[in-house]
Amino acid sequence: MRIEWQFAPQSKVRTVPKTPRLRRSSVPLPQVVADALRAHTAQFPPADDGTLFTTRFAGPYRHDYY
Repeated sequence: MRIEWQFAPQSKVRTVPKTPRLRRSSVPLPQVVADALRAHTAQFPPADDGTLFTTRFAGPYRHDYY
């Protein structure tokens, strides 16, 4: 899995990850997680900007929602 963007706390705007460590090119993804993401995206297609987890209003699902 590649991490390319983040939503900063209290923000609705995508930004690059804030530290070089977070800007890694890829993260190992266990098969069980890949399977769960595949099922999720089949039921809930990504937003136009590629966001995988969105609210019922099509906005990004941010940490302040939980």
